[in-house]
Order: sequence, then structure tokens, then C-alpha cells
Amino acid sequence: MNVLGLIQSETKKRGLRLYNSSFSELRRILEWEFAKQGKTVLLVSAFNSSRECFLCCGINQDLTLEDRVFRCLF
Repeated sequence: MNVLGLIQSETKKRGLRLYNSSFSELRRILEWEFAKQGKTVLLVSAFNSSRECFLCCGINQDLTLEDRVFRCLF
């Protein structure tokens, strides 16, 4: 989804509100926008979300902030 486009589009007031909103408000707005398009928002836990393989659920402990590609070790 083009969040920057949402911020800049339609009305300036709505864009500023989205830009200054909290994460819960942002989530609510994104869920509403996706629902209008017939799509679903999947919520995931932030715990190890960038280290965990979505297929096997293995956790790569050696992943650093400089790593941009996750390769499953398992």
C-alpha cells in the first residue's frame, strides 16, 4: 500500500492527520483502506519478526541491522 500517497492525497487535513497519528490510529486507517479494496491486513507480533523464517519458524540469531536479506539457516 502506498502510505506516502495516502498522506499526500485527497485532503490536506486527512493527510496531516495520518502523518501525525499514533501506530494504533495508523493501523485502524490502513485496515479501513484495505477493507475498501477488499483486502485483509494480517497482524504479526513484533517479537523476532525479522529474524524468524515464515516457513519453518526457525530463528536466525546471527542477523544484524546491516543484513538486508534473510536466508533461512534451517
